Amino acid sequence: MTDEEIQQRREQHARRLDGAWFVLSQSVEFEVVMQSLQIEYAIFKPSFTASDSHNSHAAAQRDGQRQVLNEIMRRIACAKATNDADISRQSETSLEFRGT
Repeated sequence: MTDEEIQQRREQHARRLDGAWFVLSQSVEFEVVMQSLQIEYAIFKPSFTASDSHNSHAAAQRDGQRQVLNEIMRRIACAKATNDADISRQSETSLEFRGT
């Protein structure tokens, strides 16, 4: 496999992955699941509490869970923003085409 073929496969994979994130960003069910996970893993509370002074592993585990959920939310937000930018760009192009 040549370097060019490898690069093409990587780009194809990235496009498929971007598409999958976009589909998730539009899913009401996924939004419900994310809200549930945010509550279950207390994403908006501090990772480290006073009771963790003797159990740093529990605090580290909570912090890791929070990082995973934050990464998922970041990718969903990027997918939504990319789609909004594409829609905006398409409407600008169609306006230019019409001569307005």
